[in-house]
Amino acid sequence: MTTNLPRPVTLVPTVGLVLLLCATLLLAAPSFAADPDTGLERDLVALTNVDRTSNGLSALVEDPRLVDVARVRSDDMLVRNYFSHDIPPNGEKVFDLLDRASILFRSAGENLEFNTSPREGSVQFAQKDFMNSPTHRANLLRDVYTRVGAGAIPGTGKVMYTVLFMRPSAADSFVPPALAGGAASSVGQAGAVDFTVNSVVGRSLNIPGLD
Repeated sequence: MTTNLPRPVTLVPTVGLVLLLCATLLLAAPSFAADPDTGLERDLVALTNVDRTSNGLSALVEDPRLVDVARVRSDDMLVRNYFSHDIPPNGEKVFDLLDRASILFRSAGENLEFNTSPREGSVQFAQKDFMNSPTHRANLLRDVYTRVGAGAIPGTGKVMYTVLFMRPSAADSFVPPALAGGAASSVGQAGAVDFTVNSVVGRSLNIPGLD
């Protein structure tokens, strides 16, 4: 296993936020603090594909397995009050969760965001942040990726977003039901918000005979 994407660089929030690292993440049978907002998830995937296709790249296929893991990540950060690609207490990454879920991938990456914009502008605000951040933008526009999954979990006064990107291994036989996409919601501009955008992490696997 090798790491070949940009390393984490934490960006300073506009308003001071206390990020706490707490107990252990459980991937199996998650019980979410709040129901995932499927509308926000759908719109975020749609905007992701709009930005990819407008930059000459192919749209990504939504993979429900990635959606499940993305929701677990967003919920865990809300419940345990932290915001990081490093999962406490042992510093695991999302790639460890994909491995444990038996999702075979050649390349994968993760974008994280939360904001306190009103719901009708939250997704647009998140996508704008991703595209304005060089590392997030590079991850979103990597041409090797073919799959995507977004997890949007509402918290108190904010929404936590995780977007996972993946190119599956040739050994992965799972076939997603349909291409991600659909029209994003028509909304006005987001109002003033407190927000933090964390860095992007990506990893590529180079396993002879696997892909």
